[in-house]
Amino acid sequence: MDFSQPLNPALLESTFGLFRFSRMVYAAAAVGVAAHMKDGPVEATELARLSGTHAPTLRSLLDALTAWGVFERNEQGQYGLTPFSHRLVPGSENAANLAMLLGWVGLPATYEAFGGLEHTLRTGEAAIGGSGGAGFYNYLREHPHDQGLYEAAMESSSSSFTDCVAAYDFSGIGLVVDVGGGQGAFALELLAKYPGLRAISYDLSEVVEGADNSSHPAHARLELCGGDAFRSVPSGGDLYVTSTVLRCFDDEACVRLLKSVRDAMPSHGKLVAYEMVMPETRDHAALCTADLLARAVYGGRDRTKAEFSDLFATAGLRLTRGISVRDPLQALEGEPV
Repeated sequence: MDFSQPLNPALLESTFGLFRFSRMVYAAAAVGVAAHMKDGPVEATELARLSGTHAPTLRSLLDALTAWGVFERNEQGQYGLTPFSHRLVPGSENAANLAMLLGWVGLPATYEAFGGLEHTLRTGEAAIGGSGGAGFYNYLREHPHDQGLYEAAMESSSSSFTDCVAAYDFSGIGLVVDVGGGQGAFALELLAKYPGLRAISYDLSEVVEGADNSSHPAHARLELCGGDAFRSVPSGGDLYVTSTVLRCFDDEACVRLLKSVRDAMPSHGKLVAYEMVMPETRDHAALCTADLLARAVYGGRDRTKAEFSDLFATAGLRLTRGISVRDPLQALEGEPV
């Protein structure tokens, strides 16, 4: 379907069912059926055996996806890859980031949340568990399989950490505190580039619990610390970092978190908040959709640079500059007022 502007009015009815196509592709990717076709076409019963699926249902799925052009079927009734589905084969040329697609973009929790967009529209609350983002993470805790997919997706985004570290100059800084830093992936990326640096990765106790970074060369300079950032964060950091954390919360919660950072930092301290920055014109389809997703999933939202400046000011910080990481991600630097 061609969704270039202006939209074809004849596509209106079709748009209501597009989620079905998305979920069909997701299901095929989740069971890894494309990988079993990498050496050539395979019959549905054999694909079912290899993928651990129900053969008649798999055949139905493959027929539907073949009709869409995702797979192809030969005269012997065997199913094979098209250029589209070839990207679902791990390690193939131009392969998709399946971890991100399965664990975030198409994650059942994300899908369910966006399916409840009407609730968010009427109330301003997240579609899973109300406001504040806790509902989404509670959902993950109750669904370990989804939680594993989500964690794998976050780990697969390490290239963005490399870009974030490269965009900002951490020279001359002694201690960095990564607020909401999980099990330390970003901090370790930073420590690898700056051998004189120390870091604390601060997150909820259940998040940092059991983390093992001992195989990383910089692990001795990283401390994992558990707690509630809305109450307090470790003090004395020369630089505090958050990575797409603020978009997960409404303004009130963001101010509480930023005040915790402000209270903990010394007079020379700074904050760098890596966030997607919404253009003032609000005319970018993907960014506007991402904003809605943040609202439906977390009860948060994306913001313009002016809106971030207001948040910083309310928390006792001054937004000094925004450094482009890769559009629309910026490193927003703040200092105590």
